[in-house]
Amino acid sequence: MKNPWYDTDAAYEPMFDEHASIETPDGRKNTFEVAVFTDGTGDPLTDGMLDSEREDVMFVFKKSDWPFVKGLTRGATLTRPERNKTYAVSEAKYDSCFGWVVTAREK
Repeated sequence: MKNPWYDTDAAYEPMFDEHASIETPDGRKNTFEVAVFTDGTGDPLTDGMLDSEREDVMFVFKKSDWPFVKGLTRGATLTRPERNKTYAVSEAKYDSCFGWVVTAREK
C-alpha cells in the first residue's frame, strides 16, 4: 500500500488560487501562484491613533518558488492584480507547517 503521508503537494494545489507579482528593491520582478490568508486590519501604531483600515496579509508560496521567496526582504512590493491591491513586505520566514511565508501590509 502506498503511504498516504508522502507526495501530498497536489492536495494543496487548489489553495494556490491567486497570483502575486513581486518586485524586489533591486528591480527583480516575478509572478507566482499563491495562497492568501487575510490577517484582518492592522493595529494602530500608537494608542492615540484611530483604528486602521490597512489590511495585513500572509502569502504562502509553492515549494518550487521557495528559492526566490526566502530571499525577500523589507522593501519588496507584492501586487494582487485580481484585487488591485499593493502590499509592502514585512518579512519572509519559514513556517514549519506552510513552508516559506511572506507577511505584508497594504500600502
